[in-house]
Amino acid sequence: MKIVLCVSFLMAMLSGMFLFHVKYQVLELEREYQSSQMQCKELEDQISVLQSQWCYLTRPERVESLIYQHWSHWGNLNLDQIIYWPKTVFIAGQLSETSIKNHL
Repeated sequence: MKIVLCVSFLMAMLSGMFLFHVKYQVLELEREYQSSQMQCKELEDQISVLQSQWCYLTRPERVESLIYQHWSHWGNLNLDQIIYWPKTVFIAGQLSETSIKNHL
């Protein structure tokens, strides 16, 4: 009878210690998860700002004015000579056909 009592007491103590350990592991993982969520939100905000800056900086009117301002020796450049790709602006005639295919 004493052996059964000692074994059950030992099992209860080990179970309590195990639950205590698991509880604090879960709390630590929840903190890490919340921290990761906050970092993701901050990165999404930064991406949004960078995308809006990119859209502002690559407006056709702005690109055209910069071309006229800095490359006036090129002569008259029409907007239809500017090729718009999702993330890049190229001037027609600046790239060869092979280099355009490489960018695709």
